[in-house]
Amino acid sequence: MDFKPNNICKRVVLLVYTLVIFCVYPVIVDDAYFNITITKTNFFQKATVIGVICFIIAVILDIIIHKYYDIQDNLLKDDNKPFYTKPVFWMEMFALSNVIAWYMTDCSKNAISGSNARYMGLAMYLIIAVAFICIVTYTEISKIAVVAFAITSVYTYMIGIIQHLEIDVQYWKTGERSGFEFMYYRERLSANQFDIYMSTFGNINIFSSFIVISLCLFLGLFIFTSVNYMKLISGTVVVLGGATLMIANSDSGYIGVAGALFLLFLLSYNNGKVKSFLISLILLACGNLLVVLMNNFAVEEYDKRGGFAQALDRMDLSLMIIIGLVMVYLLVHYLAENKKEALDKLNKKLITKIIIISTVIIGLIAVIVGNAMGIATFTFNDKWGTYRGFVWSRAWNIFCDAPLVNKLFGYGNETFGVYMNAYYYDDMKEIVGKIYDNAHNELLQYLITLGILGLVAYLGVFVSSVIYMLKNSKGNYLVYGFVAATVGYFAQSLINLNQPITTPLYFVVMALGVGYTSYLRKQDGDYDQVSSK
Repeated sequence: MDFKPNNICKRVVLLVYTLVIFCVYPVIVDDAYFNITITKTNFFQKATVIGVICFIIAVILDIIIHKYYDIQDNLLKDDNKPFYTKPVFWMEMFALSNVIAWYMTDCSKNAISGSNARYMGLAMYLIIAVAFICIVTYTEISKIAVVAFAITSVYTYMIGIIQHLEIDVQYWKTGERSGFEFMYYRERLSANQFDIYMSTFGNINIFSSFIVISLCLFLGLFIFTSVNYMKLISGTVVVLGGATLMIANSDSGYIGVAGALFLLFLLSYNNGKVKSFLISLILLACGNLLVVLMNNFAVEEYDKRGGFAQALDRMDLSLMIIIGLVMVYLLVHYLAENKKEALDKLNKKLITKIIIISTVIIGLIAVIVGNAMGIATFTFNDKWGTYRGFVWSRAWNIFCDAPLVNKLFGYGNETFGVYMNAYYYDDMKEIVGKIYDNAHNELLQYLITLGILGLVAYLGVFVSSVIYMLKNSKGNYLVYGFVAATVGYFAQSLINLNQPITTPLYFVVMALGVGYTSYLRKQDGDYDQVSSK
């Protein structure tokens, strides 16, 4: 970080806050997994409130000490743009929708903390909103923070890999501790819970959510950076992330990474980075192969997989994927070296549109044909997606049966479980055998709890942030990393749940991307571009 006279106090505060959220928040655990939700909630809220207070003080100090009135002018530079293009506007609307939803609920006290469910209540969203608005104003990202996040990601991945190798379960099985004693997060779990809790995140779906954020961020960095040490660090995260993605055994993780990869492919094609994109896929495939080797030669009993992970857990298929990707890479390399003039004449924007439209059409055809053939993946019923079909259909019924005022403004923060219990308690006990306090789809969750207003505001934050980053990225590899993480989380959230363990991290990462993009726009030159050394 270059500590220029302008913004020095603000930059120090944002650096410290980013390090805390990137390094401490993901790994902090108290009493193993038994109160991990409360632990993460309290830590994020306290750290962010302190960070916001320090940020406000820092802004005042910068104005007093440095008299940098030009920065005030810079902050107003975007005022001529339509309000609906600004992420801050949509975040303010999202915060307002949470306040209105809280006012609408009959459980106003519990709705503040979110204690009815997963502690994503009014207090959490107001803290997220204030932090988001502070960060997006003008943020310089320090490479120190990025490298620190890579170290944290590798640490959490390695815990998952060690758990998969059964090294940290010797106490659970024999009562004898080993050198990995500090990793005994699961020693108090019962046998039927053991394979669904992992690393410093608890439930495997939540761990997958973190993997998506971190892995997608470093996929973007690996593809677009020309800084050698950043390429090496990012590549390491990609390999280990690809391995841990299979170990986490959650389809939501694969969906999130696939969504980010689709965006990264389009960006790679338009920036002449297709070869780097293919190398990133090869690294992911190598990570997958690493776990397949573990499963064949090192892992004994603990090998319970399903969905995409089960399909990829084959030695022959893993090797075929790597060989196929290498062949495609060689073909692309040949074309780039021998057909460069012809390739340069292609209309990249038109081809990008054709790829997007073709993908949508192929997807629709696959769903229609798959449904007609009775293929389980494409047949929506109560059992679809590990009973996500059950909870989604009931959630939609709750919304359709709601009074108009609740359709518009929701039933209140974290009230989904209240209404599922009120209308579908018997169904949950008889059909699924479990009680749902979350829709396992963030869009449906916000539709029920915050209404149409809240859902539109939430989508507005996501869409405006992604568009802002893409339009003003200046070819910056850090921006591409943050936008990939944002898209990846959003994609996985379509079949996953919001919670205080990774959802706040998503908003912070998105804010950092928007804030750094804003910082780049206000510079005379471009920094850390695709072509930079």
